[in-house]
Amino acid sequence: MNNISSIKSIIRKKKMTFIIICTIIYMIAVVTFAMTLFNQRSRTLEEMIEQAPPTPYTLTDWETEIILSGTPSGPEPKFMKGEEGLNLAYREFVPEGWNGNGPIVIYVPGSTSHSGRYALVGYGLAKRGVFARIIDTRGHGLSVCKSATDCSDPAFTPRTPVDDSNYYPGRIGDCLDADQISRDLNTHLEDLKKKWPKATFHLAGHSSGGGCISRFVEYVNKTLEKDLAEVVDSIALVAPYNHYQAPNHIRETNDNYALVHDYAIQKAISGDTHVYCVGFNHKFANETINAAMQDPLRVNQWTWTMVNGMAATSATMFWMYYNVPVMLIIGDKDALFDIDETRNQFEQAPEARAFVVLENHSHIGMAWSDESAAVLAQFFENPNSVQST
Repeated sequence: MNNISSIKSIIRKKKMTFIIICTIIYMIAVVTFAMTLFNQRSRTLEEMIEQAPPTPYTLTDWETEIILSGTPSGPEPKFMKGEEGLNLAYREFVPEGWNGNGPIVIYVPGSTSHSGRYALVGYGLAKRGVFARIIDTRGHGLSVCKSATDCSDPAFTPRTPVDDSNYYPGRIGDCLDADQISRDLNTHLEDLKKKWPKATFHLAGHSSGGGCISRFVEYVNKTLEKDLAEVVDSIALVAPYNHYQAPNHIRETNDNYALVHDYAIQKAISGDTHVYCVGFNHKFANETINAAMQDPLRVNQWTWTMVNGMAATSATMFWMYYNVPVMLIIGDKDALFDIDETRNQFEQAPEARAFVVLENHSHIGMAWSDESAAVLAQFFENPNSVQST
């Protein structure tokens, strides 16, 4: 009996020790989490961006030469009235002798950029017979202005957003709801179809602009309840950042570029959807390139509605809605994506036609690539003429 009592006593002591250890671990975890939230709450996104180290991005030699020589801004911007009276800005690159018979593409720039940074692609498309309308996504570039007069000089546009968590038309890096950008894109399409009824119509998007296109593809199916072929003839995705949880992301690079403010995310999930919760790190290790990349119209922060508006609703399921010819272009030096996994995802699209890898191209360089423009123009003329590489 004494032996049994001793054993029970030992077991009780071990249980108590185990409970104490678990309690200590739990308390440490709670304190750590609380400190993390406190630090997140006390730091602003501006401070996170300021303190972030350079990204692992590198530009190729030809890309470096282009950015250091200065990229053209393209034609003067035009403005179209969008929802809530906001002027949606865009630039049009028109082929010589254009008569309305040919391909028209609406091109959506990447996450922090605008139409003025994609002029080389626009000119490259136009010289190959493609009418290109490159847009400033709502909350980006000059699509933040209450009137065209305000947009005549970037100095008139407020480039330092106040994080008051309140939405208003034209707030930088913000939109009313996650589908507003898709509605804007549909407005652009309807405008062009009215002007040029005999043309064929195509969409293209680079980086998060590709995510915007993928959300639009879902929007057409789910909200407009239309077949995609009724709306566009083909789609091209250029190094698309379709969703922040997509399996093809190279995690360490993505995490160093898109700076997530956890406390702000918690507020957004709780209903404060217009608080700025993601910031963008534009730093390069090369200070000369940093200086050359400065842009007064660059967007540094996004709200939760913008994060979702520029991405598909699911990390993988959106591919099923691509039932028009679709092509994906990516650079072999892209630091954001695993190319093989990107190819695997792309092949889920019912009308996947061509997966093209461009040599000596980084993620950023796609915005200036004439080679990309050449492949796009060929695809819009005849989707079956482009072969996967």
